[in-house]
Amino acid sequence: MSHLSEIPQPALRFVSRVAQCGDSEELWHLLCVRMKDYGFDRLTYAITHLFDSGLADPSSWVVLHTHDEGYARRLFGGGGMLHGTRIAEWAFTESGALPWSRSDELPSGDPTAEFRLRELDRAYRVCSGVTISFPPLPRRTKGVLWLTAKPSLDQQRIDRMWYERAAEIEAQLHVFHLRFLSLPFGPYKLTARQRQVLELVACGHTTHHMAEELDLTPATIDKHLKLARETLEVATTAQAVLKASLFNQIFS
Repeated sequence: MSHLSEIPQPALRFVSRVAQCGDSEELWHLLCVRMKDYGFDRLTYAITHLFDSGLADPSSWVVLHTHDEGYARRLFGGGGMLHGTRIAEWAFTESGALPWSRSDELPSGDPTAEFRLRELDRAYRVCSGVTISFPPLPRRTKGVLWLTAKPSLDQQRIDRMWYERAAEIEAQLHVFHLRFLSLPFGPYKLTARQRQVLELVACGHTTHHMAEELDLTPATIDKHLKLARETLEVATTAQAVLKASLFNQIFS
């Protein structure tokens, strides 16, 4: 068993900061800075709580990245270029780490999709890296992280580094992933009052009970619920409670 003294100090400091971080955007920044120490200057992190063993509806995924916006949009947008590729099939059906040198070992994907992805990668100098597929968690949660190396690092150098430091890097990535799942995330920015009324709905309170407890009028409660539905882009309050829960916007 490894002792703490054998773990590099930068890795220990990173894990400590991640464990204490209370903001998903700050957490993402910490990861991006840390991975640059290993030569990965572009990251893509895709996460969903509505996973069904596939890419499914792109709108159900939250994607964070440090790539060129054009690259990310073409990769993950509607009908994105990942669809039909062997790396996507592996990422969304398996768990573990896959240095890109091993992608040829995977079952072939759709030839057209593979060609389009190669051309896209070539255009944006995406040449080497590692893909991490995190184990699925309860509530159909799935996360995938693509670590893209700076163009000056070829895949052979990344493979050598990964062989020597994979355990150290993967431990930090799993700590990041688990911490991220515990924080509110996604593009939705509910106000404190909107979160409060949705939590009360989730606990079974009626509009009348909420108005009494919060010393507000029923009309004001309805207004906050309406704004919460609009923010979360749903039609009903029940859908708002579900979506807010899926993205850790309430009870967090």
